[in-house]
This record gives sequence, structure tokens and C-alpha cells, in this order.
Amino acid sequence: MKVNESETVADKAYTLRSLFFCLHLPSFTWELEENTIPWVVFGITVFSSPFIVLLNVLEIIAVSRKKRLQRVSTVLLRSMAVADVLVGALSMPLTATVDLLTAHQTLLDHVCIFHLVGLAAMYCAGGTVVLHSAFIAWERFLAVKKWRVYKVIVTQRLMKKLVVVAWMPAAIIATPYVMIGAGVDLKGYENLALIRGIGYVFFIVLIIYFNSMVYLDGVSLVGIFVPSLSEKLGF
Repeated sequence: MKVNESETVADKAYTLRSLFFCLHLPSFTWELEENTIPWVVFGITVFSSPFIVLLNVLEIIAVSRKKRLQRVSTVLLRSMAVADVLVGALSMPLTATVDLLTAHQTLLDHVCIFHLVGLAAMYCAGGTVVLHSAFIAWERFLAVKKWRVYKVIVTQRLMKKLVVVAWMPAAIIATPYVMIGAGVDLKGYENLALIRGIGYVFFIVLIIYFNSMVYLDGVSLVGIFVPSLSEKLGF
């Protein structure tokens, strides 16, 4: 089976346009004659990617070495930083490289595998970041709303288990891409993408809910303490 194919198609204005696409993911196409946008994307990536990697690596090192930062609440943050490193070190550079290679029609035989790896890294990291964010929001919710039993519920052992759970979507998401790379034709890939999207929406709703509850609780506390403090100070 061919890994890629380029063809010329005509639009409604009968203007010929050269397109490039990979047979395993035909929904992704590149205009071979477009040169400006790929260079812009490449420039932004070259500038931002090292900073993303550096900042998250520094966060991981700081949390690992400094005892005062080794709290229960930082276990998830350190793990999520690893996912951000994956995006900055792998997904972003590969995506920019694919755009640049297709724009200059260079090494097109390797574009599809680069695109597949970059896409897999992006979706894997995205899935685990969403779950990490949901667990962090839940932990903050317990710290504010259930503070009396917070230390009983939220332990180092529980946080480590949540880290494992948060990385499970990465393994699940990566499996179809590995199969596609091995030449397996996945006819139900679109359905898998739909299920993944529904999962993202569910956890994003949870994130919004937990953060909203924390915010509302903070607002109510301000409304209680500020007037009483003003009265004591004679304002």
C-alpha cells in the first residue's frame, strides 16, 4: 500500500491546485504551493518549543529536588509537566517539519510517518493533560470544600494512582496510530476519534464545575469576612 499520494484537483473556479495527503489519514491535506504559512509556523515553533521544554523540565527538577515543593498537590503538576515536554519536544517540531517539507516538496516519502508520530504525540499528550487538569481541579475542590477530611482523602498514594490513570488515555490513544503505522486499515478510526472527543468534553465539564465551585466558595468567603473586617477597623 502506498504511504502517500499527490494529486491535482480542480476547484469550482477551475483553478488547479496541487494537494498532498497521506492515504491513512486522507482528511489531512497540504497545499504544495503554499510557502508563507509553513515558514511562519516553523518560526513560531523554533522560538516557542525550546521555552516550553525548558520551563517544564525546570519545573520537574525543582519539584523533584526541593523538599518544600514535594507536596501532595504537586505530584500531578510534575506529571503533567512531562506531557508538556512531550508536546514541546516532539509534537510541535514534527508538525512544523511536516508543513515545511510539504511546502518545499522535499522528503515527501517521510512526511506521512512524521505526521503520524507528531499527531499521535499531540493527542496522547492532550488526553493526559485533560485528565491531569481534571484531577487537579478535583483536588483543589476537596481542599476548599472538604478541608476537614482533605488530608484523609488526598494522600501521596492516591495521587500516584491518579497519575497512572491520567496516563492511561495516552496508551489507548497511541494504539490506533501504531496500528496505522504498521499498515493496518482502521475503518472505524473516525468512531474512535468521536469517542475521544466525547471523553474530552466530559472531563472539561468536570474541570469547569470544580473550578467554578472553588471560585464561588472563595467569593462567598470574601463576602463574609470583608464586611466584618471593615466593621472592626471602623470603616
